Amino acid sequence: MRVSETQIFGASLANIQRSRLRLFEIQKQISSGKTVSEPSDDPSAFGEIVAGKARLGIAEQRLRNIQFATTRLDRADSTLDSVSNIVTRVKELAVDLRNDVHDASGRAIGAKEVRQLTLEIQQLANTTVSGHALFTGTSQHGRATGNAIHIGTGDALTITGAGNDTLALTVDGTAATVTVTAGSYTNGNTLAAQLQTDINANATLSAASRAVDVTFTNGQLVIASRGNGSTSSVNVTGGASRSVLGFNGGSTTTGDEPFRLFAGTATDSRNSGGAQITTGQVTDKGAVTMDDYLIRFSSATAYDVYDISAPVGVTAASTNTGAGVRADAGVADPTRATLDNYEVRFDNLFTVNSANNALRINPGSGATTISLTAGKYTGSQLATELEARLEAAGGGNLYTVSYNSATAKFTILNDTGNSSALTLSFDDALTTSEDLLGFNATASSVAVGSATTGNDTAITSGATLGHNVYNSTVGTNIFNVTSSNNTIYRGGSAVTLRTGSYTGVQMATEIQRALGTGYTVAYNTASTRPARSFQTTNSTGGAVTFNWSNSGATAGTLLGFEATDSTVAGASSDTSDFDAGNTTYVSGSHIDFDGLRSAIADGASGGPRTGDTFAISLGGTAVLTNQAYATGSAITVKGLQVTISDNSGVPAASDMFRVLTGIQYQGNSGFQNVEVADNQTVKSNLPGNTVFSGSTVDLFAVFKNLTAALSGNYGGGIEQGLADVDNAITQVSGARGEVGSLSNRLDSTKQNLDAAKELITRVLSENEDADLVTVASQLVERQLALQVASQALSRVFESTLLNFLK
Repeated sequence: MRVSETQIFGASLANIQRSRLRLFEIQKQISSGKTVSEPSDDPSAFGEIVAGKARLGIAEQRLRNIQFATTRLDRADSTLDSVSNIVTRVKELAVDLRNDVHDASGRAIGAKEVRQLTLEIQQLANTTVSGHALFTGTSQHGRATGNAIHIGTGDALTITGAGNDTLALTVDGTAATVTVTAGSYTNGNTLAAQLQTDINANATLSAASRAVDVTFTNGQLVIASRGNGSTSSVNVTGGASRSVLGFNGGSTTTGDEPFRLFAGTATDSRNSGGAQITTGQVTDKGAVTMDDYLIRFSSATAYDVYDISAPVGVTAASTNTGAGVRADAGVADPTRATLDNYEVRFDNLFTVNSANNALRINPGSGATTISLTAGKYTGSQLATELEARLEAAGGGNLYTVSYNSATAKFTILNDTGNSSALTLSFDDALTTSEDLLGFNATASSVAVGSATTGNDTAITSGATLGHNVYNSTVGTNIFNVTSSNNTIYRGGSAVTLRTGSYTGVQMATEIQRALGTGYTVAYNTASTRPARSFQTTNSTGGAVTFNWSNSGATAGTLLGFEATDSTVAGASSDTSDFDAGNTTYVSGSHIDFDGLRSAIADGASGGPRTGDTFAISLGGTAVLTNQAYATGSAITVKGLQVTISDNSGVPAASDMFRVLTGIQYQGNSGFQNVEVADNQTVKSNLPGNTVFSGSTVDLFAVFKNLTAALSGNYGGGIEQGLADVDNAITQVSGARGEVGSLSNRLDSTKQNLDAAKELITRVLSENEDADLVTVASQLVERQLALQVASQALSRVFESTLLNFLK
């Protein structure tokens, strides 16, 4: 077969081109170090390389995530270590200062240190990493927090259309007036959800892209902006529903910090004037002392401001005959504290029943047995009862029976003018009242004009020592309702009273509210038994039974009712059987009223006796005095600012407004999670409400209460503070444990990812990286091949040219 020169030339040229192409590929491999750089190099290998690089990228991103999370968790651990040290120091102070060897001045010094340590913990709680708050959750929001409202457990909050259905507020700088949906709300969460819907549906706020979240926490409505950071704020400024929703006071803050100082305000329930107070604000964080304050009006045009983080004084009357002593005193609830003067009054309480009510007498007309009316009596009331029973059986004779509170003895006088002696047969088998009245079991003949006095001051049967609290500033007894004495039974069903401290008139109003429509309740005082009573009139049109015999009717003793059912109908009334407001004395037990707590205890030579009194008052320190009041003008004290304005009227003399301080959490419960594997994430933070303001205790509230107890020289508060600090230590330790667990998980995951990255990198190298020795050898071969091909082509050109020349 004949091969043409053209064919030879084409073959030679193609060989050269292939050699050059291969030589170029080898040179590219040498320069890049890669055997596969594009799909055409090796489609199968290139696909594996692309997938491997994707896996490598994911691994590297997850390692960066772990580094981010590790940095945050390491900072959290070191921060919590500092917090733990502070809490431990606070415990050391509480352990030391609870001892009675420390006086008020020593405890006040301790209070200053705890106050400073509280601010240090706040600073730690607001720690940032790369500009991001460490304990904020995922965001922080300004908010308005109202005062506690009564809703649920039989309490309905009513919003009436065109009545009290408006709320004026400002959200992130945008002002609007919202119409609240009318209705009767019996659940706080339901109310909060509806209020949130109503606010977010407001056209003005929607147009400005403003929105809020509303929650119901600890009996309070909280309106939080959905905005984040320092520009986030909510302030309730007015509206007809402001008071019923709890915003006739409260606090407002911006979202500039996760844990923010706040100033909460409240109007005293006994104010008779028409002024109202705005939500409080912190205007100078550096000036805030964490103390609580009370604004009290001396007239409609002047007021004073008092620091009420102060001791409560307890002074025994100089006329006391007993040996009772002050055991403790302090402010238990600053939201109720006043500067009024109080007395704890002691009196023997005698219980007369069928086992101790009989006395055999002979008034001169023959022996007879008199029976005292069953019930509870004070000494003077029982003296009156005994006198009435003697005269009823005395055939016209008159007697005078008295009770000496100083000696705790009864005296029976056979009045001058009577016709015969009076024989008192305390030794008779039919007599059962000798121990009740304090007489020896002997017969006694009392001549006309003469008297006999009891022998036993111990009163061994039927009498107990009790006490009541009298507000001498207002001139009324105080009734303290707690969860253990707040239930009335009517028709077999429970009626619950709201807890709190009440004057007599306020207590009657509260009973009437709880009973509902058709009842009128009045509070009465008298010189006769009962000296303090509640009268409930039934105007429902039907018969109603008050089940005082029900074991669940815990309000009976407080309100002065015997454990006997009473049926009332046709506008008739049920009235207290004995003095309302008395409580049995127990040495060292708490006596609570109007936010104050005192404890009277037996002294070395005995306890208090009937007729003893102890004066109690909160020794507030005047901060501002005789300040001129102008409606709507700001009142600033120690970095806090509030505004009091005329509403339905001007302030009245003795009206009070409170300003309470604290630190609240403004973040959320969110977690900043990082991806560490397919469908696996790890938390890089702990929200502040699980570390500092929960889940067991609120560290800031614990420290605030302990500071107040130390400032007030309140031993019981210090003891409670110590117990709470122990819980705080446990809570912080638990948080550190969780941080450690997360860090360990991240370390383990990092090791796995490092190993995975190494494997992926090795496989990539095997598929992609060039073997330089081999490639260099191939380069030499291809260079020689190209040289040979070039020479061959050159010969082809020579041969062809010679043929042409011939």
